[in-house]
Amino acid sequence: MADGQTLRDAIVVIAGDSAEAAGLRAALHACGAIPVDAFDGAMKTAELAGLGVGADAIAVVCACHPFDARGPDAARALAHRLGAAHLALRRPLWRPGPGDHWLRARNGVHAARLMPHHWRRVFLAVGRDRIAPFAAAGDRRWFVRAQAPTRGLAPERLLRHASLLDDPGPYAPAAEARLFRRLGVDVLIARNTGGDGARPKILGARLLGLPVVLIEPPLAAPPGSHRDIASVMAALHRLAAAR
Repeated sequence: MADGQTLRDAIVVIAGDSAEAAGLRAALHACGAIPVDAFDGAMKTAELAGLGVGADAIAVVCACHPFDARGPDAARALAHRLGAAHLALRRPLWRPGPGDHWLRARNGVHAARLMPHHWRRVFLAVGRDRIAPFAAAGDRRWFVRAQAPTRGLAPERLLRHASLLDDPGPYAPAAEARLFRRLGVDVLIARNTGGDGARPKILGARLLGLPVVLIEPPLAAPPGSHRDIASVMAALHRLAAAR
């Protein structure tokens, strides 16, 4: 078991703003370490120096959202500039189970092309910044779930016959199934983000035998990625003990 004092005052840079990044930040605080946020990993070395971070950082942990295509490279470059270890934290993606009817898509454009004509009523949960590819998917009825507030031109206006469902959650599988049934949904389109927070919609679709078009992340998890916070914390303890 790691010594509870091993990470005291150790500086760890966290790149990314995923749920795992928040959990890692809390775990580091709890053992007396000093987490520093880099978010997309693009923070300049001079900016970090202004926060008292430089050669003293023991690691840069990339805890980017699975659909952040730029953050991982930025985090790796930041670790190189600081001369710090680079660790990647990537939650496991969802895998199909009994009762799932999935079509896998490379991106939004591919997802839109996979839909047959008879899927007329579509529940779209891909993030409001990723709606545009579906504008060419024909004349359908769209139900767009959004957690982010509207700022400026709402992207769902690109879709004909779209309804915005402003529901921040939390969600439960049975409630999701009831919502899909009430809306008369033919298909769910979602991103394979993994994790528990967004999974109820996938389980709700399973309860109804509803097809799901699942968009896969743009980048695979790097080799040697850690799958949970406990594994990253153990690695950080080893790094701190070796200094």
